[in-house]
Amino acid sequence: MAHPAAAQVTIGVDTHLEVHVAHAVDQLGRRLDSIQTPSTPTGSAQLLIWAQALGDPVAWAWKAPGPTVLLWPASWLPTTSW
Repeated sequence: MAHPAAAQVTIGVDTHLEVHVAHAVDQLGRRLDSIQTPSTPTGSAQLLIWAQALGDPVAWAWKAPGPTVLLWPASWLPTTSW
């Protein structure tokens, strides 16, 4: 019996001054989950933990407005494992 392949997770994040809103979809575009976290270092860590719990994300996409573009996602690079 063949085992189904793990979902290929893509994460999309809309960044804001107060919160980040993220949605995860599989390779067929089906929504897997959504989350809203504060736009703080703790909120960014929560977002990473959430994403990793869904599987190994194959792609990230974000819309970063001017005020947050310097802080995200470059600030995550040292902590990511993928």
